[in-house]
Amino acid sequence: MSGINERRSGMDGRHVDHFNDLVRADLLHTRPPGGESFLEQMQRLRSFMDEIAVRHPRGTVLAVSHENPILAALAVAGGQPEVAVQGGIGNCQWLQIEL
Repeated sequence: MSGINERRSGMDGRHVDHFNDLVRADLLHTRPPGGESFLEQMQRLRSFMDEIAVRHPRGTVLAVSHENPILAALAVAGGQPEVAVQGGIGNCQWLQIEL
């Protein structure tokens, strides 16, 4: 069973399908209780990625995260949000994002 470990949303211990059912109707805009929508995640990731680019203009940075923020980062880096939000990333998969 893939359970959610998120106490602020009230979904703690529920199966991940519960979250998926909640956001399925509008993947870009639905905000779970105490959470953020995919578009809001993109705004947060854009700020993070801009800061990293300023701090490390010629560097390579390793960032580790969960699937949704990585999909949001892909959209920020030039992907289409409507496509990115429907994507998936394999467990322990790595991606290279260039800004």
